[in-house]
Amino acid sequence: MLMRWLALAAALILVVIVWGQRLNLATRWIVGLAIAVLALHFVLGIINLGVMNVWLSIDHTKTRATNAIYAGIYFGLPTLLLLLTAPLMLSAARILR
Repeated sequence: MLMRWLALAAALILVVIVWGQRLNLATRWIVGLAIAVLALHFVLGIINLGVMNVWLSIDHTKTRATNAIYAGIYFGLPTLLLLLTAPLMLSAARILR
C-alpha cells in the first residue's frame, strides 16, 4: 500500500510540475499547487483507508469473491477518479490558454 501511495504521489507531483510549466505559472505557484495536491491526496488516502478498514472489519464471512470485490474497489476507485479528472484538466487548460 505504501508503494502504491508513493507511486501515485510521484505521478501527481510530475503532473503538477508539467501543467504548471505549460500554463506558465511562477515557481512558487507550482510549489504551492504541489503541496495542495499532496495534501488532498493524503486526505483522500486516509478516507480510503478508513472505508476499507470499516468494510473489512464488519464483514464476518470473508470469501474469495468478497476479497476480490474489496480489492477491486480499493485499487479501482482511485484509478477511476484519476481518469475522470483528466477531461477536467484538459478543459481547464483550454480555458486558461
